[in-house]
Amino acid sequence: MSLLDECIQLLVNEHFDQCEKCVEKIIKVENEIDEIKFLIEESISKGKRLKYLIEDQVKLLDVLEHIADRTEILARFIHAYMVKIPNEIKDDVIELSSKMLETVNKLYKAIKSIDHDLDKAYALASEVEKLKEDAVEIEFKIIRWLSQSKIDVKRVIEIKDIVSLLGRIAEKAEEATNTIKTMSMKYRM
Repeated sequence: MSLLDECIQLLVNEHFDQCEKCVEKIIKVENEIDEIKFLIEESISKGKRLKYLIEDQVKLLDVLEHIADRTEILARFIHAYMVKIPNEIKDDVIELSSKMLETVNKLYKAIKSIDHDLDKAYALASEVEKLKEDAVEIEFKIIRWLSQSKIDVKRVIEIKDIVSLLGRIAEKAEEATNTIKTMSMKYRM
């Protein structure tokens, strides 16, 4: 996720050549994530990871894969568009990207906490929900600005695509917290 945040920073600052290299790295990482998911699923199918119900583990894996897929799609949009972000919203786009990164990082910490501290996992999951709400507020602040701006429609659509996908990644992270909260309540007993 830090690669995606870096990519957004490069796009906003119009370092398009470096941004293109960053996109290539994201696509490579997403392919590696697919391989890791396959190995975990294989491990689950052989009964090696049965501390929790298979259903709970698969739900988490699916959401994590969805986050990785959306990250790759966003990287490909960035690569295809290489759109110049208006000065008026540059800071907001950077803030949204940072909020998305913080949301996913908290999710990662919550997932890591499941095995040793269910209360901590639950608390971190709650923080993810708040961060997602903050991301959505920033996303719609940018969209409002875009809808009232005088920039050309093509550029508005390109920026909106990028901004909306950042918001959807944060939403998927929040979706994973539902599974984490359920697991922390279910296995606490």
